[in-house]
Amino acid sequence: MKLIFLSSALLTFGIGVAQARPPVSVKKFEVTTGPKYVPVELNRFFVIKDTRVWGTKPDLTIKAMEFTLIDIQKKELLNLKADLDELYKPERAGLFINGPTWKNRVAHAFSTFDVELIFYDPASQRAGLLMQDDFRDKQKREWKQHYTYLAWDFETNKIVWHKKIHSEAGSKAERYDEHLYSLGPNPDNTHLFFVASKKLLDPTDSKKNGAHITIKRLNLETHEIDYSYEFDSATNTNKNTHSGWRFTFSPDYSRLALAEYSEKGDKPYEPPPAAYVVDLKAKSHFSLPIPHTPYGSAIDKANQTLIIGSNQDRKFVVYNLVEKKKVRELKAPRSIHRLVLSANEKKLYVFSRGKAMEVRSWPALMRLKRILGEKVFLEPNSFAPDRSAVSHDRKWILLPPTNNISYPERTGVYIVSLDE
Repeated sequence: MKLIFLSSALLTFGIGVAQARPPVSVKKFEVTTGPKYVPVELNRFFVIKDTRVWGTKPDLTIKAMEFTLIDIQKKELLNLKADLDELYKPERAGLFINGPTWKNRVAHAFSTFDVELIFYDPASQRAGLLMQDDFRDKQKREWKQHYTYLAWDFETNKIVWHKKIHSEAGSKAERYDEHLYSLGPNPDNTHLFFVASKKLLDPTDSKKNGAHITIKRLNLETHEIDYSYEFDSATNTNKNTHSGWRFTFSPDYSRLALAEYSEKGDKPYEPPPAAYVVDLKAKSHFSLPIPHTPYGSAIDKANQTLIIGSNQDRKFVVYNLVEKKKVRELKAPRSIHRLVLSANEKKLYVFSRGKAMEVRSWPALMRLKRILGEKVFLEPNSFAPDRSAVSHDRKWILLPPTNNISYPERTGVYIVSLDE
């Protein structure tokens, strides 16, 4: 399989990276995108679209997956294609619960599985796919799911090795009570992180539930799960507790904050929503009370400060991670969806849905400037940071074009420089 470079699809603005005053767009790609941008190598490659290639009746199975990526270093697009029939045939017996396909009453065939690209490092000729295999027994009203990592040789379209990451099973009613989140690679491309969240019922109050959390780490050298840490969240009246987490790693990947998603309601949640800050090395954690809709968050390099920006509550909340407490709260702009600390940690970029973004000082959080979208994108456009992705070195952010009410469009994506 060959890489297909799509540099001819680029629209280049008349400004070079060296001349850019952050934040400013340096490239716009005129290409159809998916609903999210996924980092598969933290400082270089991001998946912006995956496409299923379907068969024709009666064979309606997924024949191939095509992935469109952005290389933010070269400012290019590239395509990868996984021909699934050829990919899984040699390993068929070990990959599927009950085979890769099923048929309905009129003999139409469908795939039992789905595949996504979660790792790509061409420098070391390594890539990885996460396969979710699903089996439903209608007579017994039971279901099973397996999540398997496939180490993929993208040049030969072969599975080099595979490892089961997580399994789920239960009754039909329990099917949506467990979720697996892929958090991608670490900065050194040596490990992949995953979080499993399973609904936890309160035995004393049927109106409350929480989550049993399992953090897993796959070692890409030994091919084994070399780390696991489990804990239970508090049970409360928030129905999203087990399924609505927002994840934030510290820059050195020694801490992971899991912020519970909640929305304003008629009654306050009891207890209040929380963020769980995990010390991955020490295998310990503590919780902090947080506002609703914690869309924006960041941890500093010293692992001393966590900031959360709330969309609905319109406020910043700052926490001291050493003293394990909230230290400050102040008003924020509406519709926050992304917070980015600058690489030198002297500024905080505040991306909200709408016509403008803010630059604030760090850690004082004094507003330094308000910048209209047309100044960043060099053409009329607003911000829709709910569909964005930031490089680990915090030098680049991917942002979509928007419509006239600041919702993201599915055609086009900007690379915006945040360099100092």
